[in-house]
Amino acid sequence: MEIRKAKESELDLLMEIYGIARAFMVRTGNPGQWKDSYPGEERIREDISRGVCYVCVEDGVVEGVFSYLPGPDPTYQRIDDGQWLNEEPYGVVHRLAGRGHVHGVAACCLEWAFARCGNLRIDTHRNNHVMRHILEKNGFVSCGTIYVADGSPRIAYQKTAEDKEQEGRQIQTDSGNHQEKERNQKVRDRESQDVLDYLKREIRLGHLKEGDRLPTERQLSGKLNVSRTTVRDAMRILEGMGVLVSRQGSGNYLSGEMEKSLSEMLEFMILLQEMDYRTVNQLRRAIALWNYRQVMEHHTPEQIGELQEILRQMSQKPEKEACDEKFHKKLLEFGGNSLMILMMNALSGTCRELIRNAFASMSEEEGKKMEQSHWNMLEALVGGRMEEGCEAVMEHYDLVDREIEKWKEGVRR
Repeated sequence: MEIRKAKESELDLLMEIYGIARAFMVRTGNPGQWKDSYPGEERIREDISRGVCYVCVEDGVVEGVFSYLPGPDPTYQRIDDGQWLNEEPYGVVHRLAGRGHVHGVAACCLEWAFARCGNLRIDTHRNNHVMRHILEKNGFVSCGTIYVADGSPRIAYQKTAEDKEQEGRQIQTDSGNHQEKERNQKVRDRESQDVLDYLKREIRLGHLKEGDRLPTERQLSGKLNVSRTTVRDAMRILEGMGVLVSRQGSGNYLSGEMEKSLSEMLEFMILLQEMDYRTVNQLRRAIALWNYRQVMEHHTPEQIGELQEILRQMSQKPEKEACDEKFHKKLLEFGGNSLMILMMNALSGTCRELIRNAFASMSEEEGKKMEQSHWNMLEALVGGRMEEGCEAVMEHYDLVDREIEKWKEGVRR
């Protein structure tokens, strides 16, 4: 991958990438980081004119965008709940976003910026869990809380050169207050885990089930001898996992929305280059094969009839993508493995738009091949031909892969 300065002629493309990033943030419970159409065309045009806006290019295609500039950054002058690793001259990365087609773009941008200064600072929203994971995976240390121009808080990160002299400076600048904060945070983390363990026991014993209202903060705090802040930390963890839903004025309730939470997390990981579509589809393919074998061994005439009806509808309707999705969901349902259903639905959610676009741009000939792959799966199922059926499943996913790659190639042109 190549990093180069952005061109003003690429402004529309860059705004499209930022739009993708904002949409994912909203859907994953992080609407507050880039609100009001941030960063905005005017700001990016200014970054380009100042020569601080950069793009990450793969095979001639812009896959990511970020701004890199030398410090000092005025929003980094104040830091609460900690301190920077050092006060040496530093560089700053802002407004990092990726298209989501290529793996490793975020890491490449961060590595390029760090190579220019050896002392790099960046910040992100507390709810941007995927970005926080990428930063920590790439050697950045959480230092405390800073405040952006509108006064909202961000988690501050820093990465410094790993030489002995700088390590010595870092140790000298670590204050007792910072160490005390870390100890307190460890206690809070441990106590939050106690709250989670208690709720898991209550569910396991049948005292709580989906839809039930959880005990109040005050009740949990008193029962477990922890602070209400600790209880709130635990509730935020559960909410992020999709296990809990908070209803204003009513309280917290156990929810079964883990599938949505998992799907959104996977989407964000694709957007930030932690994985790509090929990785997702490899797992989808493996689940589909295992499930098909289960259905081959255990199915009823009624189930075969349902699948036949879906394929008859596919032959008659122009909206073949909807019938395709319905067919595969029925196969999963007949397989009967609830974890497989959860995983497959979450994985499919991450690439639904790609599949929809691939179907829309598919030639008539390829459309017939796609439709026939479903009939091949069904006919092998009826005839009890396991090997032939598994080959049909593989053929179907090969077709999907090829069509998506062709559509993406068309977008790049």
